[in-house]
Amino acid sequence: MDGAQPDPAAPRAAVAGFGCEGGRLEWRRRRSFGVHRVVAQPDSFHVAIASHHAIVDGWSYGRLIVDLLELYAAKLRGESAELPEPPATGEHDFIVAERRLLASGEAADFWHRQADSEPLLFSRGQFHGAANAVADVEFTVPGAVLDGMRAAARDAGVSLKSLALAAHARALSAWTGRDDVVTGVVVNTRPERPGADLMVGLYLNTVPLRLTDLGTPLPELARRAQASERDAAPYRAFPLAQIESRLGRPPFDVTFNFMNFHVYEDLDGTRGLRTRDWWVKGKPSFPFRVDFEVDGAEAGSRVSVAYDPALLDEARVREYARHFEAALTTAAGGTA
Repeated sequence: MDGAQPDPAAPRAAVAGFGCEGGRLEWRRRRSFGVHRVVAQPDSFHVAIASHHAIVDGWSYGRLIVDLLELYAAKLRGESAELPEPPATGEHDFIVAERRLLASGEAADFWHRQADSEPLLFSRGQFHGAANAVADVEFTVPGAVLDGMRAAARDAGVSLKSLALAAHARALSAWTGRDDVVTGVVVNTRPERPGADLMVGLYLNTVPLRLTDLGTPLPELARRAQASERDAAPYRAFPLAQIESRLGRPPFDVTFNFMNFHVYEDLDGTRGLRTRDWWVKGKPSFPFRVDFEVDGAEAGSRVSVAYDPALLDEARVREYARHFEAALTTAAGGTA
């Protein structure tokens, strides 16, 4: 967003901006959620939205922006916008599922088994609490690589996410010399019902997944990664804080986040308003987080590795990034 900066009073806030053409926009800032307007010229404007991550997840952020601009575009046209309604009991269903899992010894045991391995990067006393992941290393994922990965995923009978997760695990193995790794994986906890994608809130959890025998050919490793996520699905809403409490330390020091926010494609059908450009900025609370973004609104497909420079130096992070980039290229070829 041209000229806009994240709010210094909102730590760990996610900030998104976009430029639009067609009219003006006036909003007032709220304490935990802010919409700021900067007018560039009479027929266009820039908007920056700041929110604490405790309020909205990444998909909800996109849904919020799409709905906001659809409402505004309808007002410009002199029409009433009728947005699709989310499930009336969606939030209730989410809370019920989390409370049920909190009382489940089976869920607690499952996650303890997943996390009960030596940390990859940091000793128990070196990292605890929220990290200050203010630095990052990025690389683009070329269209040919992404297309190759999609084809390889279809051939292996897995999702693109599972193939990317397998490449991440392979990179971790090459980086650390370990054949048994635990990585945090960001998972969706929305209720499984029609319209759940319309809900706006925090419907994510980050859970530990343990992968072994990482020299296995990537298609097979992707099938195992997908099976691990499938086995974990019934327990995915179990709170991370409870996993950590039982383990007595953070259950992982590396996290993987696969993002495909195609919700922004809905803006293509917005009449009377054209979205021109984007930027997004956020600070993770984990010491080392890998974001794999597919067809992002801001910069296309890319990988961003955010890290705490007090815990890891840039050269070490770039070493992981090289391993991951190589593993993605290998995955695109459908080979080992």
